[in-house]
Amino acid sequence: MSSCPRWCQPFLTVATGKPLKGETPSRLTPMYHLATATLSLLSGVILNILFLHHGFLICLPLGWLFTVSGARKLQVQIVHQCAHEQFLGREKFDQWLGETLSIFLMIGNFPTYCQTHKKDHHGLKNLMTPTDPTFHFLQTLGLLNIKP
Repeated sequence: MSSCPRWCQPFLTVATGKPLKGETPSRLTPMYHLATATLSLLSGVILNILFLHHGFLICLPLGWLFTVSGARKLQVQIVHQCAHEQFLGREKFDQWLGETLSIFLMIGNFPTYCQTHKKDHHGLKNLMTPTDPTFHFLQTLGLLNIKP
């Protein structure tokens, strides 16, 4: 990427996750991800309330974009790390946060998610086999040319 202008290198590093030789990578903390995901979700909700109140219905998809993006990041990234007790690495806090986010996002029961996720997806016998939900999903989309 050294052939690109210097001013675009920080963006390229964030987008690819790979810093240029000699560049110091920025380390985004778990709390940064929690804060930005929560801010995105709340911003989307507030935007949509304002759009509805003022009759700007055409703008609702913009609010949806922020809301869904934040909720998805909270579920897929934060709750997933909490299920593995790797968000902050503090078992009690990670469990509390995972449970709180599960309630707030109205997704499945957190203890059940932890148990089934670890058994169904990360079990050594199931990982990337036809019984793995991720494998099945990718195969359904046609992204895997593997026959069971």
